[in-house]
Amino acid sequence: MTTPPTSSEPEALLAVRDLTITYATRAGPVPAVRGVDLTVRPGEVLALVGESGSGKSTTAHAVLGLLPPGARVDGGTIRYAGTDLAAADESVLRAHRGRAIGLVPQDPAVSLNPVQRVGSQVAEVLLLHGLAADRDTAHARAAELLGEAGLDRPRDRARQYPHELSGGMRQRVLIAIALAARPRLLVADEPTSALDVTVQRTILDHLDTLTRTSETAVLLITHDLGVAADRAGRVAVMARGRVVETGPTDEVLTSPRHPYTKALLAAAPAFAPARRTPSGTAEARDGGTPAPAPADLLTAENLVKEYPHRRTGRHTPPPPAVDGVSLRVARGETLALVGESGSGKSTTARLLLRLTDPTAGRITFDGQDVTRLRGAALRALRRRLQIVYQNPYTSLDPRLPVAEIVAEPLRAFRVAGRAERTRRVAVLLDRVHLPADVARRRPAELSGGQRQRVAIARALALRPDLVVCDEPVSALDVSAQAHVLDVLAELQSEDGLSYLFITHDLAVVRRIAHRVAVMRHGRIVETGPVETVFTEPREAWTRALLDAVPGRGRSAPADD
Repeated sequence: MTTPPTSSEPEALLAVRDLTITYATRAGPVPAVRGVDLTVRPGEVLALVGESGSGKSTTAHAVLGLLPPGARVDGGTIRYAGTDLAAADESVLRAHRGRAIGLVPQDPAVSLNPVQRVGSQVAEVLLLHGLAADRDTAHARAAELLGEAGLDRPRDRARQYPHELSGGMRQRVLIAIALAARPRLLVADEPTSALDVTVQRTILDHLDTLTRTSETAVLLITHDLGVAADRAGRVAVMARGRVVETGPTDEVLTSPRHPYTKALLAAAPAFAPARRTPSGTAEARDGGTPAPAPADLLTAENLVKEYPHRRTGRHTPPPPAVDGVSLRVARGETLALVGESGSGKSTTARLLLRLTDPTAGRITFDGQDVTRLRGAALRALRRRLQIVYQNPYTSLDPRLPVAEIVAEPLRAFRVAGRAERTRRVAVLLDRVHLPADVARRRPAELSGGQRQRVAIARALALRPDLVVCDEPVSALDVSAQAHVLDVLAELQSEDGLSYLFITHDLAVVRRIAHRVAVMRHGRIVETGPVETVFTEPREAWTRALLDAVPGRGRSAPADD
C-alpha cells in the first residue's frame, strides 16, 4: 500500500509521488520503479527496505539525479522543498547535490579517489559550494569535519590516502563529505553493510548524532531490518519496484500487514528464532540416556601466525595475526568463528585449510597430524576440505558456464568421465535448489543468492567432510541469506557435513551454528554453545559484540 495524503504533507521536505523508472535493455524497457510514493519530513529518518532488485537504490539515485545510463524517469514527481527534481535540468540538480541533499554511498573503496588525500576530498565540497574563503580555510574546516565524523587525530587523517585507513574510517570520511555542506536531507545507501557490528554501531551512532544536532532528514536505504528497527522512525517496504507497506517502524515490524513484509521479517536473521536442537549436539535417547558427543573432525592447538616485518630496532614488532588459537569442530557440527574485522578469523581459516603454514601450533584432521603435510598427502587432504568465499561476484569465473564451474574440482582431481561429471553437476545443482537451466548460464546472468549456491555446489563436488564458509552471506540481502542458510543446514542434515562458519553477523550465528568461538586481537576469548554464549556471555568483549547487533531483542511477529 502507499502512504495516503495527509494534512501534514505540504510540510514534507521530500515528497515522491507516483514515480516510475524504466531501464532500456536489448529486450525492451524493463520497469524498475512502479508508482512509488514516499514522504520524508524534516528531522525524520525513513528506512527504505527490501531485497536486492526491489528498486530501493534506483529510487534513491533518482532523488539525486544520479540514475545510470539507460535509466529514465517515465512519470511522477520528486519534490524537494517545493522543487520538482524529476523535471529539473542538470544545473538545478548540481546546485542541490551536496549542498541541499547529501549522499553516503555504500562502498568507500569505490567512492573515494585513491590518489587524493581524504582531507582534500572533504575540502572539495566546501570549495565547490563556496562555503570556504580559500583552500587553507577549506582544509582546516575539512579536518574539523573529519573529527566530527568520529575520526581520531583528524589533522593527521586528513593527510592520509584512502588505502591507509580501515573500512570504518573510510566510511567516516564519506559521512564527513556528505555532511560538509550541512544538507537538509541525507540519502544513506547501505552505509554500513560491509562493516562488522561494532564498527557499524559506531558509524550509525555518529550519523544519528550529527543528523539530530543539525535536524537533517535521512532516507536510509538498507536490506538490514535490524538497522531499520534501531535507527528509523518510519519504514517503507519495497518489492518489485513498488512500496507495499509503510508506517511507523514498531507497527510495521511487529504487526506487518503485507505478505511480503511478513516473509521479509521471517527471513531476517535478527528477527528469526534460534535454530532447532542441532544435530551435532548430544541428544537424549529413548531411555533418557544422553547420546555420546560426536567425535572431533578437526582440532587446532595453540596456532600462531606471525608475518615477516622489518626489524629496524626502532619499532615494536607487530603482534601475531593469530596468537595461540585452540579450537575443535566435531563431525556434523557448525562452529561459528566471530569477531570484528582484523581479529584473525580469516587467517585462522587459511591455517586450518593449509593454505598457509602456521608459525607454531598443531592441526589434526580426522585423527591425523596435518600441520606439515606436503605434496601428494596435502593434495589428498584438500579433497576433504573445501571453502565457500565471501563474495559470490568475484569467486566464480565470469567466462565459464555454471556447469563447468561446478565440474572444475572433478576435472582437477580426475574424478569420473565427462558423462558422469555432467550427471553429478545436475545432481549438485538440484541439491542446492537451482533449476537445471542454470547449468548453461554464466555468473553474470544469476542473482547474488544464486551465485552463492553455485559456489556451494562447487564446494560439495568432491564430497568433503569439512566446508569453511568465509562470510558466505554478508554480501546478500535477507531473502537470499535465508535461502543459502537453509541450503547449508539441509546439506548438513543429509550428509553430516561439518562447517566452520566465519562471520561478523551474530544474528546469522544464532540461526546456523551449534557452537561459537569469539575472537579478538588474534585470540579466542570465549567459546561455548551458541545459546549459552548469547544469553550468558562471560567476557566483556562478547557482551559488547552482542550489544552492537542491530535489532537485538526483537523477535519475528507471531503468525496470524
